[in-house]
Amino acid sequence: FNSQEIANTVWAYSKARHPAPELFDVVANKLTSSKKLLDTFQSQELANTVLAYARADHYSSSTNELFGAISNTILRRNLLATQFNSQEISNTAWAYATVNHHAPDLLFDAISKAAILKRNMFNSQEISNTLWSFAKIGYSSPELFDMMSPAATRVLTKNVQKMEKNQLQRQITVTDRKRMDTSTSCFKPRHVSNTLWAYTTLRQPAPELFNAMSSQDTIDILIPTFNSQELANMAWAYARVGHTTTTLFWDAIAQTAIKKLDTFNSQSISNTLWAFASSNSKRDYHHFSSTMRMELFDAIAQRTIQNDNKLLHTFNSQALTNTVRAYALTDH
Repeated sequence: FNSQEIANTVWAYSKARHPAPELFDVVANKLTSSKKLLDTFQSQELANTVLAYARADHYSSSTNELFGAISNTILRRNLLATQFNSQEISNTAWAYATVNHHAPDLLFDAISKAAILKRNMFNSQEISNTLWSFAKIGYSSPELFDMMSPAATRVLTKNVQKMEKNQLQRQITVTDRKRMDTSTSCFKPRHVSNTLWAYTTLRQPAPELFNAMSSQDTIDILIPTFNSQELANMAWAYARVGHTTTTLFWDAIAQTAIKKLDTFNSQSISNTLWAFASSNSKRDYHHFSSTMRMELFDAIAQRTIQNDNKLLHTFNSQALTNTVRAYALTDH
């Protein structure tokens, strides 16, 4: 097997979601023990290899050694700056963050510099995955986040405008949502959610981005397409950073959450309640619709105690604490 055949094989198994632990360990051991073979890998093959291991959820001592060897190869050959394209940069960052590999700071520093240099080539998924990866491992790169904010704002605005144009002809349907989920040029709801989560987690200010993601067009067009986790993450992000928004923004999240409450799990419920309670305590009432908040809190209470408290029994200690605290803070 040459480098392309090795990379394509592990990528195919991960893409098909077919478990092959022995194969993955053999490949990892072979590549780790042969620096000469690893040096024949091109940028796409290296990125696809680490991506395959992350997608396959194959974490072992062999995986750890392989990721270390690939990291050394990328840095020694200066591939991020000279050969990696935006997709390969994003996939590499995502893979290392997903397997929680303790990569040297030099790798993510190089990823940051390459992403800044090539930021205008990044699509929505690549922006989101790259920023999510840095937040996931807790690696702060203020310059990267500052530079990516205008790019993310531009892609989001363009996408919302396209969706608005389509909506003039017909309502966005489940089919449209599936099309969004398979498109790489479209700023999907999960991209919005993950991007906001990344900025909030690393406490990186991005007021223009947060303004764009809570604009009237986003409220009308994008928020209704969010699922439960995306709604909860978005609410959590705005409450956590204390970004001032309009009543319409919180009303839209509440209205959409009520419609999709059957899909909320304990974490999504507790995070949503915490966000609304926290936002309520930080704003004057003319910035917040207490009526819609009350409707949401009532609906959540009813949903939680249905079927002999079946959902309530899934709450962990933190979710329980956040939930009762939210009701107490709002005098509900």
